[in-house]
Amino acid sequence: MFLTPTNVASLFFLPSGPLVAVLAMGGSAFGTVMLLTQRGFSRLLSAGHVVTWTPLVLLLIISRPEASGAYDTFLTVLLVTT
Repeated sequence: MFLTPTNVASLFFLPSGPLVAVLAMGGSAFGTVMLLTQRGFSRLLSAGHVVTWTPLVLLLIISRPEASGAYDTFLTVLLVTT
């Protein structure tokens, strides 16, 4: 329920954290391509999530970008949601 809006919200913080935005949107983008090419759901949908969201979670836990205010709150919400 909150996953898509949270990932899309990363686009609002694109100037602050382009890597975070690319990784957050990567799983969704890959999933959309797989839905279209596979003509429905398949196991390949999970690959995009693993490839992009695992590094995102590790980035947010191990070397969290410097942030303050709304961006800092967003990074916390993104980590919890992902």
